[in-house]
Amino acid sequence: MSFLNTPLKSIQAIVSNVIGTATMSWYNPTAFPVGPADPTPTPIPKDFKWRVTMGIDTQTQSSYITRKPGAYNGQDVVVGQWLANLTTGQAWQIITIESKSENSVIAIVQDIYRYNTFRDPSGSGNGAPNTGTYVIFGISDTGITEIDPVPPSGVSSTFGINIQSRFQYINLQYDYPLYQAANTFTVNDVIATDALTNSFVLSNASNQFVIGRVTSISDTTSGWFTINPVQKVVDYLDYLPGDVGDIIYASTTTPGELTLTPGGSQVYINLRANTPSISDSIAPGPTTPSNVFQINGVNITVGGTGTVGDALTATNLQSGLTGISAALVLIPTYIETNNALITGLYGEPVLWAITSPATATINGTLVTFNITSSNPGYTDYARPEEMAQAINNAGIPDIVASAPSALVLRITNTAGGSITIVNGTPDINSVPFAGTASGSGLVLSAPAATTYRLKFTAADARAINFLNVDGDPVADFGLVSVENGIKASGLYIEDGLRTAVTTVVSNLTQLNLLSPLIGDQAYVIDSDDGNGNNVGEWSMWLFDGAIWIQTSNYDSASTDAKSLEYTLTTASPSSINIGSISTGRRVTLITVEVATPFNGTSTLQIGYQVDNPVPPAPVPGGLMSSAIIDLTVSGTYTTTTDILFGTDTVQGDVTITSTFLLGSSTVGEAQIIVSYV
Repeated sequence: MSFLNTPLKSIQAIVSNVIGTATMSWYNPTAFPVGPADPTPTPIPKDFKWRVTMGIDTQTQSSYITRKPGAYNGQDVVVGQWLANLTTGQAWQIITIESKSENSVIAIVQDIYRYNTFRDPSGSGNGAPNTGTYVIFGISDTGITEIDPVPPSGVSSTFGINIQSRFQYINLQYDYPLYQAANTFTVNDVIATDALTNSFVLSNASNQFVIGRVTSISDTTSGWFTINPVQKVVDYLDYLPGDVGDIIYASTTTPGELTLTPGGSQVYINLRANTPSISDSIAPGPTTPSNVFQINGVNITVGGTGTVGDALTATNLQSGLTGISAALVLIPTYIETNNALITGLYGEPVLWAITSPATATINGTLVTFNITSSNPGYTDYARPEEMAQAINNAGIPDIVASAPSALVLRITNTAGGSITIVNGTPDINSVPFAGTASGSGLVLSAPAATTYRLKFTAADARAINFLNVDGDPVADFGLVSVENGIKASGLYIEDGLRTAVTTVVSNLTQLNLLSPLIGDQAYVIDSDDGNGNNVGEWSMWLFDGAIWIQTSNYDSASTDAKSLEYTLTTASPSSINIGSISTGRRVTLITVEVATPFNGTSTLQIGYQVDNPVPPAPVPGGLMSSAIIDLTVSGTYTTTTDILFGTDTVQGDVTITSTFLLGSSTVGEAQIIVSYV
């Protein structure tokens, strides 16, 4: 629970280990300028995510309502916070927490927008965090860094200006990142969501739930792009129902809940679906019976004889309160570097050069070891860190590689299954990847595990936090606090899909040069269509997501607000223009009031003429035929019509006409009234 008067988190951390976990293409700008059409640059895989191991210094404070009164520590580090180097001011966002305790945190951090990669003054595209002293902090919704107090180690003279500039340059509320594989979006595209395909699409007449305009794209293969959202984006939510594009409503049956069932007010458009957090224990137990630990603040009392099965039962009894369920799974199996198996050629510059990389299959998946070290003096080598990265990039089910130290490679089967390595192509020195006299010093196989441990799964992306209450079951079962589910993200629409704008332009040409979003309006000062129509007259337009639609103009404001009237006498001409109305109008009532009967064979009919650049034929009796009007008898004659001008007819202003045949009449008078909307 958050309270208004809790102090900011400004936690000092010492980063002791960094290893890349994911790469994206980067082009080596050795021959400036490098243009988009330049075929010379060769894409180089560069890390944009890293696993960092941090020691945590407790931040003391004086609030009694924080998780631990008077202190913030490693248990208070959460996904969405940032990690900044106290010397350089460079910052990375924490996107996953793999484990945390009061004194240490292992997290995955990301170079958001690859800002640090492209900022690298060495020209080598190195965006990685280095070992050293950092601060963990948050940012406000407006993109302002929240670092208070300054960490105990202090900051460099350039820290403040560098980190301030970084967050002023890119603000997540104005350039929000989204991902969709193989998208073809370009800058300034208007993006909507499609709930049927759970995808992002170009806005059109069928897809009108606009979420924003594209502000930048990454390379053509990565799938990342950013939008300027039309409303506030609410990020790092543990849960949202549904998938991308779904409209999420306030529940009408469960107060405070969200649902996909319409009825309540619309609250969000789903931009990113959540996945569950998962924590695997690292020890099989047992613990002493009746020992107590907490999951997310709820006490779990281990019954029975304190076995892993007893802990499982106790956990699931409280899952309704914690949102965490447990299951038994095999402990992981792993293999790591054995120095006795490493070749004497290990470390030779040509061993893992990109020109002749070694290959191997791990559990049937091919891995090519073509990532070389970026460390000075080792640029032609594949150290354990680079080997681990190549393995992780291969996406082998249940296989995770790491480098516990500079010269040790570890491969883990997280599901407890077997590990089988089959050497493929050796390097240029005929050195294989694994086995005897190999580059990695790994054995070629390991059997599956037979011992079970606890696997905890959250109902959503919430953190799974463990704490001892009585005894030490956290250590006995090796319980690991994590926050590793993907957080949900939603576009907040409770106050409407977006706030539209009205733009004033000088003419219709300028109108068509606008880049509107659905609902935007425009006031055109001079609506001259180039054919002499509407010269000097204003008009109002509404954008429906596909085209501009005229909603009103000078004529509709000046004439449509009152009825058209004409007094008919024996002196009237045979062809009469009663008045003009604009396109998009409908005549609601026509009244002919005969005050003095005509004493001859006079007749009257009322029609219309559309005033186009090439006017179509007039419709003399299209509104009221002569059969309805008897000019020889006093009285009031009325009719209505359902003609919508501009829809049932061609576009263009309309002249209401009448055809009068005097006949033999010498006296007579009638009033014609045409009302319309």
